[in-house]
Amino acid sequence: ILCYFLVQTNAKTLDEILLKNPMPGIEVHCFTSKPLETTRSQLQSHQKQRKLFTELFAKCTGVIVSAGNETIWEAVCRGVPVLAIPTEGHGEQLLNAAVHASNFPSLVRTRPKLRFNDLSWLVNVDKFSTEARNESADLRSKVTTLLEQGSPLLGGPPAKGADPLV
Repeated sequence: ILCYFLVQTNAKTLDEILLKNPMPGIEVHCFTSKPLETTRSQLQSHQKQRKLFTELFAKCTGVIVSAGNETIWEAVCRGVPVLAIPTEGHGEQLLNAAVHASNFPSLVRTRPKLRFNDLSWLVNVDKFSTEARNESADLRSKVTTLLEQGSPLLGGPPAKGADPLV
């Protein structure tokens, strides 16, 4: 499981949950602006760093994030379930989390606070269900279409040789 939080509060909560409910055989890596000074569970705390995050993201089987778009989209494209815990009072993250949970109900769950039953869902979600595979394939198709044809919201197809996302 790979976690990324803007604030340490959620990392500390996760450490407490795992202390009370260990999950044998599961690695849990959590990135925050500063690593936790100590952990009391199987949680491995890291300072935010792109190289290690990218390496672990490539092989993770579940993601817990504070609800930024990029990580959620990348996880869903790979068929990896996401537990979104928006930072309290952060309007953009609240909106992102609600939209992603609505668009990808098999792969994205959003909660205001981290709880063991949601962590358990993340570990046990059926990533191979028809619904989960379809959600992942649909998002990959939309990304491909955007890259090839542009977006009507952004003015239609990109000019030849132009970056379609600019």
